[in-house]
Amino acid sequence: MICDGKYIFRTGKAGDKSASRWTNPDEPPVFVLEYNGKQIGAAHGSQRSILLIEVFIENKGHGTKFIELWERYARMREFKELEMEQVLNDKLEHILEKKRGFVLKEIDTCNEKTYQKML
Repeated sequence: MICDGKYIFRTGKAGDKSASRWTNPDEPPVFVLEYNGKQIGAAHGSQRSILLIEVFIENKGHGTKFIELWERYARMREFKELEMEQVLNDKLEHILEKKRGFVLKEIDTCNEKTYQKML
């Protein structure tokens, strides 16, 4: 768990809300972002490679904070790289590229993008 002001970044557990496009409701998110004690985001995949991320409250900077805290978590565990897959959202692309320094790795046949960052 990482605390940063009113934010808490933690691993997911049973009962946590999943991202809306997540198809396996029995599998909790790999990460959860809370703000003022309320869950505001979820990410699925693995600790190093997120397949799906969603912040439930938009336009408040929470998405940027989610990625920032994920990077902090990864550095604490001495991961060498991170990946974000299945990116279809322009706002998320902007956060990854412009704010957090991820680079576009590939675009698949469904036009979903994969971003990567070396730590």
